[in-house]
Amino acid sequence: MTLVSTLFIALFITLVTVPMFKSVAVRAHILDVPDERKVHARPMPRSGGLAMALGFSVAILVGVSVERFIGSVLAGSFILVAAGLVDDRYEIGYKPKFLCQVAAALVVILYGGIEIKSLGMLLPDGVVLPMWASVPLTLLVIVGVTNAINLADGLDGLAGGITLIIFLCLFGLAYQTGDDTAMIMSLAMLGALFGFLSFNTYPATVFMGDSGSQLLGFASIVLALRITGSHALLGPSLPLLIVGFPILDTCIVMFERMKEGRSPFVADNNHFHHKLLSLGFFHTEAVFIIYLLQTVFVGSAYLFRYSSDWFILGLFVSLSGAIIAFFYVAGIYGLRIKRYDFIDRGIKGRLKFLKDRDRILFTATLTLDLLLPLLIFINCLLVSRIPGYLSLVLLSLAAGVCGLWVMKKSMAGNVVRVIIYFLIPCLIYLNLEKSFSFSGLNLRTVYLGSCIVCILSALVMVRLNKNRDTFHMSPMDFLILIIAISVYPLVGTMMNAKQTGFFIVQILIFFYSYEILINNGKRGRSIAIASTVTSLMIVALKGL
Repeated sequence: MTLVSTLFIALFITLVTVPMFKSVAVRAHILDVPDERKVHARPMPRSGGLAMALGFSVAILVGVSVERFIGSVLAGSFILVAAGLVDDRYEIGYKPKFLCQVAAALVVILYGGIEIKSLGMLLPDGVVLPMWASVPLTLLVIVGVTNAINLADGLDGLAGGITLIIFLCLFGLAYQTGDDTAMIMSLAMLGALFGFLSFNTYPATVFMGDSGSQLLGFASIVLALRITGSHALLGPSLPLLIVGFPILDTCIVMFERMKEGRSPFVADNNHFHHKLLSLGFFHTEAVFIIYLLQTVFVGSAYLFRYSSDWFILGLFVSLSGAIIAFFYVAGIYGLRIKRYDFIDRGIKGRLKFLKDRDRILFTATLTLDLLLPLLIFINCLLVSRIPGYLSLVLLSLAAGVCGLWVMKKSMAGNVVRVIIYFLIPCLIYLNLEKSFSFSGLNLRTVYLGSCIVCILSALVMVRLNKNRDTFHMSPMDFLILIIAISVYPLVGTMMNAKQTGFFIVQILIFFYSYEILINNGKRGRSIAIASTVTSLMIVALKGL
């Protein structure tokens, strides 16, 4: 349960401290002020990175004993978060930040033992890089990726979502190679990211700032180098795919700046997300497309993790070339997307006769309100005894949600949504072997049928509710889907195919049913919050 507790500790600390640091940032004028290069319309607090750093660090310190590598990562992270926080407040420029990035990288290289000693098949067999070559190369890679993630932080949820996909891949690789330390650190960052993204997904209420983006870039490349460097079957070029899209974006932007005779370090609006917006895509659509592209890079890295370095390099070049070619052609021909109201004309019109059937909508809403919490409660009751320390974490989460519910109900809904992302998969996984029997009757079929009724009721609500705010599709939904799909390779060795399918189906049903419930006005949000608090308390009592 150490992995689960690491996840929840990072999540809980980040969720609690984001609002606190946000208030401090507003008073201290640590704000991102809009200008012609930026897409937000009002000053935004830049304190999310500080909350993520705290959640990440505390979860690691609680989860594992500190050794040289962990100490070096935490020390380097502290340097970057501190420098980023100063820059967020005073705009110190790229030179001091660059020096701090070099200092952080040297800490993990010289003290933590992170070093690119070989280029694998890219050089003749057996060639080991001397220290005078390996140290500068490692320094260049760490500083380069740290800046790449920093530069990717241009739209709501963009940098956070990209790195969440990266750390999901790193957790999978660490699991496959048996690297417990890397697994703990990846999960700690995943928990911190989910806590932050609940406030940063469009429309964002807080930004991560340079303190957060530098932390994410630094931690992602250091963990990638550790995992690939400590396993003989993983090529040293694999991080190129793991951090593929940010690397490509940074290289292209800097090339274009130098081609125009400008400094490569002066900010502009030539990033891929800017180009997607200029093509006519909406904010959320641009973020979704970049998530999808990064998923292709990361998915390729995981699928071809044991391939030769030449193959990985060729794959990166091919994917990058396709992306560059698309934007080049779009720029030459001045392409812009055409919008067709397909749903309203093709589907919505055909279902128009259902609009007046308020009785169907009422039945579907009532079914979801009652059935969804009941199914979650059943899973909570089936959970076996859990460790006492995890009970305390869950009780703290329940108390925190109750406090937000009293003081700020809208924020409580966002917090509950994030808790659900972790609570539901844990409950389902722990109950996979349970028989769902009562008085000798096997009720698994009844349970699964109830899950199907639940999702059908949710879909009916979406189609018949005149309030368009019933359900919001956002880039976060794509991240949830990626996590659900990633379950198969990550836990496939622990579950058979039937269990894995049952696991994924339940996750998707519960996730989207809860999403619709939360967005179904005050009543739906209240039911979701109350059922989540009750579920946390039921599970927590198992350990007391």
